[in-house]
Amino acid sequence: MYFGGALLLSLLAMAFLAMRPRVGLRVLLALKPIIDASWESGVFGFNALKIVGAGVPLIVLLRMVFLGETRRGMPLVGFWILYLFTNLIGVTLILGSGGLYDALDTLLRVLNGFVGFYLIQLYVTDREDFRKVLLTFLIAGLFPMGMGLYQATTGQIWRYTETAGHLARNIGVYHDAVSYRQYVFQTLTAILLLWVYFYKNRMMARLFLLGYALVCLLVLFRAYTKAGFVILAVWILVWTVLQRKLGTLLVIVVALFAVNAATGNRVFEDVQTTFSKEIAASEGTGETRYILSGRMGVWEGYWDSWAQGGLFVHLFGRGFSPPAHNDYLRVLVSGGIVGLFAYVLLLLAIGLSIGRLLLREINPLHVMALMIYLMWLVDTIGLVPGIYPGYQWYVWGMIGLALRGVEGLSPAAAEDRGVRRKKRWTSLPSV
Repeated sequence: MYFGGALLLSLLAMAFLAMRPRVGLRVLLALKPIIDASWESGVFGFNALKIVGAGVPLIVLLRMVFLGETRRGMPLVGFWILYLFTNLIGVTLILGSGGLYDALDTLLRVLNGFVGFYLIQLYVTDREDFRKVLLTFLIAGLFPMGMGLYQATTGQIWRYTETAGHLARNIGVYHDAVSYRQYVFQTLTAILLLWVYFYKNRMMARLFLLGYALVCLLVLFRAYTKAGFVILAVWILVWTVLQRKLGTLLVIVVALFAVNAATGNRVFEDVQTTFSKEIAASEGTGETRYILSGRMGVWEGYWDSWAQGGLFVHLFGRGFSPPAHNDYLRVLVSGGIVGLFAYVLLLLAIGLSIGRLLLREINPLHVMALMIYLMWLVDTIGLVPGIYPGYQWYVWGMIGLALRGVEGLSPAAAEDRGVRRKKRWTSLPSV
């Protein structure tokens, strides 16, 4: 039943993407959180997540090649092509060992990053398109945030997972906390950008956005993820400091202490418990192998697997994409030094491009691009975000859009647009 419903939604999203891509992009983003909830359901080893992960890059690439849907001067395309080429070497190695399914799976996951970088900038060109995509992010967040709020208020548990100190994570019906965290920050992205670009003088809209943001923060808190807390702290500092909103930073700090006091020190205690193993290791009272949920032992195993290979393995990898809980180690094992060089070069190129944007102009979209980029860097330490299709669409899509730019998004352009609209209405003949 779950698979049938998720498959229907997946086919619907891909049909819209193939026939009406601007609408299809929004349908895809809105339905993805619901499709993700069907991860346990499938037939013959296939579920709706894999079908969407394969279908979306193929549809977009076919439209780009046969319908010429590319925009002039696509940013950083050379770095992406190099990254894709080095991954093709790994795919060839997998094929050589007879792993056709694994080869296609690896190739499609990498293609989702490339396609994701250009997906949003292809179909979001002006201020109105941008507003619609941000509203789509809000709609997409309703399912996971509603589920998280329900769990937080009722204590309902569907899938029980623990973190340090036996804290029970609220992850709804998702596979793990990564999905919850992704949709929290995706929704917060929309809230912040709608707040500054579209709802400056609309009190009711701002009250709704504020309430929605508080729900997101509650859901993030109850997911008890170390990376989530770190990313949130980084986001708050970058957003407020770069835009010189030090008053906002002070309000956030005061509100945090007030909420902690109102909950009997629950907030600080739970955060401290989440980081308890890392704190113990830093104080010399705990073992380092337990930090980051024991990931260091996993890293050591995959590192040994790569290091014990010959020259060819060192240069081009072992030809499989391991769940290494570290994106750099994943690329090293699967693509060797050559693959890791291409990946790091791509990340550096993206980071420098964002830096140039900020040197040219510090505006909310440019700052948000930096925040999302830093989030990706944090996640590469303990996760493998380079193989998550939906996460790549969001991260690389928003960064690509910032690099490309949105027509009419600047305050001056928006003001001029409002003046023209006002003149158009006031110039109408009276009845």
